[in-house]
Order: sequence, then C-alpha cells, then structure tokens
Amino acid sequence: MFKLLMSLRFGPYFLTQFLGAFNDNLYKNALIILITYTLAAKAGLNTDTMVNLSAGLFILPYFLFSAFAGQLADKMEKSRYIRIIKLAEIIFMCVGAVAFLTGNLYLLLFILFCMGAQSSFFGPVKYGILPQHLSKQELVNGNGLVEMGTFLAILLGTIAGGLMIGFDDGALWVSIAVIFFALLGWLISTKIPLAPAVDPNLKLNYNLLAESFKIIKHIYSYRYIFGAILGISWFWFYGAVILAQFPAYTKNYLSSNEEVVTLLLAIFSLGIGLGSIFCGYYSKHTIKRSLTLLPLGALGLTIFGFIVAWLEPTVIENTLMDFSQFITYKKNLLIVAALGALSFCGGLYIVPLYTFIQHYAPENFRSRVIAGNNILNALFMVIAAVFAIVFLISGRTILELFACLALMNIAVFIFSTIFVLKFKSQKTV
Repeated sequence: MFKLLMSLRFGPYFLTQFLGAFNDNLYKNALIILITYTLAAKAGLNTDTMVNLSAGLFILPYFLFSAFAGQLADKMEKSRYIRIIKLAEIIFMCVGAVAFLTGNLYLLLFILFCMGAQSSFFGPVKYGILPQHLSKQELVNGNGLVEMGTFLAILLGTIAGGLMIGFDDGALWVSIAVIFFALLGWLISTKIPLAPAVDPNLKLNYNLLAESFKIIKHIYSYRYIFGAILGISWFWFYGAVILAQFPAYTKNYLSSNEEVVTLLLAIFSLGIGLGSIFCGYYSKHTIKRSLTLLPLGALGLTIFGFIVAWLEPTVIENTLMDFSQFITYKKNLLIVAALGALSFCGGLYIVPLYTFIQHYAPENFRSRVIAGNNILNALFMVIAAVFAIVFLISGRTILELFACLALMNIAVFIFSTIFVLKFKSQKTV
C-alpha cells in the first residue's frame, strides 16, 4: 500500500495535497483559537456565533465555485492546473500574514474565505486525477492514503496552529509558517506528472449558479453515484458540526485550555486517518469489499456520538486545565477514546463512498462529478453551521447538539445499509 507513496505518479501529488490541507488547518485553527480566547471578546462579538460563522465562511466557496472548478479540471491538463492553484495559495497566505500581524479580525476572516475558494478549486482535481494515475486495483488504497494524509495533515496543522499562536510573538510564527508551507507546496507540485485533459474542447459556462444546477441535475441521473454523494455530504455535515464546537466544548464543558482543544482535534483527525488506512487494507483492492464497511461506519457514528454526549468529564472548579492536568483523569480519557472511536468509524464510512464515485463516474465527466459532490458537501456544511448556531442560540447545550446528530444519523445508517444491499444485488464490482 505504502509503495504508492514512493512512486512519481502518486508521491508528489500526495505531498502537494497534504501540505495544502496542513496549511489550511494551521491558519484556520490559529484563527479559531484567537477568536475563542481573545478576538471575539475584543470585538464585542459572541464566541459561539463567530466560530460557527468562521466554519461557514471557509465552506461557502465550495458551494459558489465548485461547478466552475469542475469544468476547469476536466478541460485543463491537471498538473498545470494544480500549480496555478498553489500559486494562488502563496498570494493568499502573504495577505493572511499581514492580517495576523495586525490583528485585523475582518481581514483574517476574508482570507479564510479566500483559502476556502482556493481549496474549492483544488477539490475536483484532488480526486479527479487519481483514476488517471492509478489502476482500478490501486484506487481503494490510493483513496485510503489520501484520506489518511488529509486528516493527518489536519492533525498536524491543527497542532501547529494551536501551538504557534500560543507562543510569544505567536502571530509572527504563524505568518512565517503559512507562507513557507505555501511555497513548499508549490515547489513539490512542479513534480506531479502530466494528467491530460479529459475534455479539452469543453466550453466553459461562467454562470456559476446555472452550471451548478446543471451538474447536480446530470449527476442525479446516475442514481447510485448521487446516493453516494448524499452519503458523503452527510459525513461533512456531521463532522463540521462536531469540529466547530470543540473550542467552546473544551472551554465551557471540559474546563480546559487551548492545549486540550488541540488534543481533541488531533484525536479526531487521527481516528479518521486510521479508519481510512484500515479500509484500504481490509478492502484487498476491491471496491465491493470496501463497501461492506459503509454501514458499520455509519452505525459507529451513531453509537459513539451518543456516548460522547453522555460521558461526563472531571473538571477543576474555576480553572482551565492544561493538557497534563486533563489527561490525569480517567473520565477525561474516556471522552478522548470515544471521540477517537467515533472518528475511526468516520474513516470506515467515507473511503468507500469516495472510491465508489471516482470509479463509476464517466471519465469525461469525472471532475465535474467531484465538483458536484463538493457543491453538495458545501451546501450541507453551510447548513450545518446555520443549524448549530440556531440550535445553540435557542438555549440548547453542545451535548444536546451531539446527541441530536447521533439520533439523526440513525436514518443514515438505514440508508447506507439499503444502498449497499441494493447496489450489490444489481452490480458486480
């Protein structure tokens, strides 16, 4: 499985997407921690609202730009397309550095939106390029490595952002780091092999809204692909709500500081990465076998979601515990373990669905299928941000929010089970 990482057709691409995800999360987590602990209060703004607004701002560009990005990814040679995107990241990170150094909240949020836009253009090519460089037998393992790499990058970027912003002159450290990793990502992207355009004569539609509806309508005609995309979109709804609450959950419920926020985000990311790798090993190179993990992953998201909502922490009154204090209590370690198990199930759930749509999407329309997936993912995540804001403003607690997600996920478990059974009865993979 890991031999792919050493190959020219996969290694540079893997490192490029890894560094992009790393830099996104370094920037984003540093910003969220600043908002939670200082910036929101200084601006006289509600912390919960601003954190969920930040999550929505990063995701909104996926809804706005994915359709156009999908067209470009099908029309252009993909390695050149990736290099252009990485150059845009360098520009955004230079402006982001200025925003961190000046403490300008609104400029920081604008650059967060720009990073989301840059990522939305990378999304279709991130998954669309894999079937051009990997064989069918390598596709599940390739996706497992990409998901593992993505969430390992989230883990490391989250830790780096949380640690750096806590240093003396933290804004300076974050500023230097985001520019450095943007430059490194572009440099490595120059080694990605050619991936010829699959539809070079495609006429671009600059009407973003019309093209979005056109793509979704076309995908809808592929019943199983559309069902898989809905399943992926729910995963991002579920994950977006959980992740966005970690700072407030840690501060207000676990009575802990930024170090514990970083711990929870790290455990969540690591769990998804391990689940993704396990899926690759278990599948034995077949898409059919990987699909059997889909209902199991969905069931785990429900079970462990309820457990996280039910577990009570040990706290110290009038004290925000640091990492070393937090992990000395067994109840707190149980919460960490439950979050890890929940995210591991997320990895089991997501890899089969991504592999499925890559393999079964028509070749000359594949990047636009991925774009359509990103559009619906983004829509679900924006709805997730609004849902969380409304739920919490209504007087409900974060624990009740977690329990509500687990309850809603029962329907997804039923849907995923039916999806796998019906598909296997009609197709041979």
